[in-house]
Amino acid sequence: MAESRGVSGILGTDAESAAEALVAETPTPLDPTAAALAAEAAKSDPELAQKASAYFDRQSHLVEIQTEHLHEQRSVNLQLLKLRRFDERLRVGLRLLVIFAAAIIAVALLRIVWSAVDDHGLVVEAFSVPPDLLQQGITGRVVAAELIDQIDLLQSQTHTSRPPGSFRNNWGDDIKVEIPETGVSIGELTHILHQWLGSATRIDGEVTHTAAGLSIVARIHDELALRAAGAPTELDSLIRQIAEQAYASTQPYRYGVYLSEQHRHSEALAVFRDLVEHGAPDERPWGLVGVGNESSELTGFEDGFAAFRESLRLDPNQAISCSNIALTARGVGLDEEALATGQRCLAIPPKMMALHFTAAAAAWDQLFLEYNLASDLGDHQSAARYAQSMVVDTTFNFGAEKSYGALAIEERALDHDASAVEGGVSDADATSGMQANSDYFVAMPNILMAFESGDFARAVNLGEALARELASTGVARVNQQQVQRRVYPVVAEALARLGRFTEAEAMLKEIPANAYDGWRARGRIASLRREFDAGEKAFAEAVRQAPSIPRAYSDWGDLLAAKGDTAGALTRYAEANSRGPRFADPLKAWGDVLMKQGNMKDALAKYDKALKYAPNWKQLKEAREAVAKQKS
Repeated sequence: MAESRGVSGILGTDAESAAEALVAETPTPLDPTAAALAAEAAKSDPELAQKASAYFDRQSHLVEIQTEHLHEQRSVNLQLLKLRRFDERLRVGLRLLVIFAAAIIAVALLRIVWSAVDDHGLVVEAFSVPPDLLQQGITGRVVAAELIDQIDLLQSQTHTSRPPGSFRNNWGDDIKVEIPETGVSIGELTHILHQWLGSATRIDGEVTHTAAGLSIVARIHDELALRAAGAPTELDSLIRQIAEQAYASTQPYRYGVYLSEQHRHSEALAVFRDLVEHGAPDERPWGLVGVGNESSELTGFEDGFAAFRESLRLDPNQAISCSNIALTARGVGLDEEALATGQRCLAIPPKMMALHFTAAAAAWDQLFLEYNLASDLGDHQSAARYAQSMVVDTTFNFGAEKSYGALAIEERALDHDASAVEGGVSDADATSGMQANSDYFVAMPNILMAFESGDFARAVNLGEALARELASTGVARVNQQQVQRRVYPVVAEALARLGRFTEAEAMLKEIPANAYDGWRARGRIASLRREFDAGEKAFAEAVRQAPSIPRAYSDWGDLLAAKGDTAGALTRYAEANSRGPRFADPLKAWGDVLMKQGNMKDALAKYDKALKYAPNWKQLKEAREAVAKQKS
C-alpha cells in the first residue's frame, strides 16, 4: 500500500537487498575436512606443503577481508534498523495526531449537542417594531432587552425554598436576547441545534400602532399570545405587563410567590389554585403548598393545614408541606401534632429532601424542626442553641435574624435564666414586633422574662400592647392566631397572679379549646384559686390533647403537691420526666417534695440533675444549697 512505503521508499530501492547481495558475493569459506587432509599430505611432500602454505595465507587474507565486510554490513544493518524504527514511530505519531484531532472535533460537537439538549433558559428574540420607533432608537433588540430586565426584576423579588431543578420551566439566570444569524456558520448551527434539541422558553413578538396608541403582542413558543396595549408614552409599563404575563405563564409557582411577597395574597391564592386545578400532576402538590401558605395568611391555619395535608397525601415526601404543618402547629398550640409531624419531617430521606428544599433552606428547616422538638420536650438549652444557629446561618432567613434571636432568648427564659433578657429587644420593639416581623416571636421573650421575674404587671402591659397590634391591617390571620393561642395563656395567668381573676377568665375564653397551653393556663389559674378539681380537669384535657408533651404533667404535679397529694404529685413528675428527660421543672419540683418529706439525699440528687439542664435557675440553686446545708 502507498501509505506503508515510508522512509524505505525515500531511501530508494531496498537498501536491505543491497546488503544481502554483498553477503552473497563473499567467497565460500574453506571446508575444514579438505584443509585437514591437505595438511596431512603436505607433511611428506615439500612442494605440496609450499602450495598449502600459500593457500592458507590467501585464505587467511580472505578471512580478514570477509571479517571487515561483516563489520561494514553490521553497521549498515544497524542504520537500516534505526531508519525502520523511525519510520514506524513517525507513522504511529501521524495516526495518533489524526485520532487526537478527530477526538477534539467529536468532543466539541458533543458539547454543542449537550448544550442544546440541556438548554432550559429563556431566549427573547428581537421584536418587530414600527419604523418611527426605530428612528427614535427603540429597536427590536432594545424592546427584547427591556423585557428581559423586567423578568430579571421579577425573579430578584421572588424568594422560594423550592430547588430550581424541581421546576418544569427553570431558566435560572440563563436569560438572553438572541439575534438570528444569516448564512451557515457555527453560530447558526448552534442556534438550529438549540431549537431542535433544547427545551428553552422562547419569546418573540412585535410592537404595532393601534388607534389607541401602541400594542405589544408576544408569543411563547409561537403559541401562547401575551398582549398589552396603551398610549405610546406607556411603553415601559406595557413591557412590564408582558413580563408579568410571561412570568405567570411559564413560572406559575414562582409568580405566586412573587405576588405573595408583594402582599397581593388574594391574587397569589388564585394563581396557586389554578396550578392545583390545571397544572401537571407533579405540580399539584406544589400548588397546594402555595394554597396552604396563602390560606393561612388570609383565613387562618385551619385552611392552610387542609391544603398542606392534601399536598402530603399526593406526595408523602413533600418536605415543605410537612415542615409548614410542624412549625405552624406548635405556634398555634397543637403541640402533639407539631411533635409527631416534626419527627416525620426529620425522617424524610435526604435525597427526597433535596427535591423539595434548596440546600440552604434544608439546613435552616432542620434547625427549626430540631428547635421545635427540643422546646416542646422541655430541652430548653438545646432549643436555645438551635435558635441561635438560625441567627448565625442567615443564608435563608431573609432578614429575620431578630425573630430567631428572640426565640433563643425565649428558650433561656423558659429555662429560668434571669440573664436572658440581656441582648434582647426593647419593649417598644417587642410591642411592634407583630407588625414589623409578621410573627409573635419578638414580643414573647419580653413577656416571659417579665413573668419569670415576677413583674406580672409588665407582662400584662406587653401582652395587651401586642394584642392591640393585632388590630393593625396587614397582620396575617395565622399570626393573630399564634398570639391568641401562645401569648394569651401567659398573660391570663399574669392577670390571675395580680388578683385580676375576672379579666383572666375573660382572656381564657378567647383561647380556642384545642390550644394546649390554654388548658394549662386554665389549670394553673384554677390551682391559684385552690379550685383543684377544676384544675385537674383542665390538666387532664391538656394531657389528652398532647400525651407526649411533658409540661402539663409537671403542672398537674404542682397542683397535686399544693393539694397535699404528694404521692400523686411524684407520679406526675415522673411522667413528665419520662417524656422530657432534660426538662428541669419537674425535677426541681420532685426535689421540693422529697425535701419536705425529709428525704434530703434523693432531693439533692434531683436538684443536681435539674441543674444540668437549668444551670442559671436562681430558685433551684437556692433550694439545692438549703438541702446541702441540712444534709451536712
